[in-house]
Amino acid sequence: MMQTDLDNLRERIKRFNTQLGLNSGVGFSQTIRTDGTELTTTINGVKTLVQFTDEVETLAIWVWSFKDYLKEYALANGKVSKIVEDHVNSRWFLQIVSDLANRAKHGKLRESRSGKFACFAEAKISIPHESIGLINLMANEIIFNVIQSDNVEFSIPVNDKNAFEIGDGVEILNTAMEDWDDIYKVIIM
Repeated sequence: MMQTDLDNLRERIKRFNTQLGLNSGVGFSQTIRTDGTELTTTINGVKTLVQFTDEVETLAIWVWSFKDYLKEYALANGKVSKIVEDHVNSRWFLQIVSDLANRAKHGKLRESRSGKFACFAEAKISIPHESIGLINLMANEIIFNVIQSDNVEFSIPVNDKNAFEIGDGVEILNTAMEDWDDIYKVIIM
């Protein structure tokens, strides 16, 4: 394992993080049924909530994979890999990312590094009215045509095992990457 391997993974993580901010897409529809009536809401011009969720889960897996890269680099360069595990154990955001990445990879968690059994909740979208170019109202359908996707905000809460929100998924991943940068600087010296 060489430093270029670590740097390449850091760049990959940055690319995935940049992808999260690119909001344009084909759009999506959602149908709500209440009291025998259906209402379909269609939002055109943005990526889907499923796509955003996939991007966040993929980023979580890569952010957590940085641990294995750091451990390999430490071993290959005559350092003790335990320093990486100790760092994780001292950083709450890294422990949460461990839960998120392992749940994304395995579908469930038997154990929780954070003790919270953290999981991503349902993704959300916020569209400011100035980003909507046209709204079509029909009997059982509303269509929103987004013309400024850069102003659209996606978010994905992170919940604990009791469904209490413990933070924003993207913020947790970004802070975890900052935590990795702290130990990265120690290991490469």
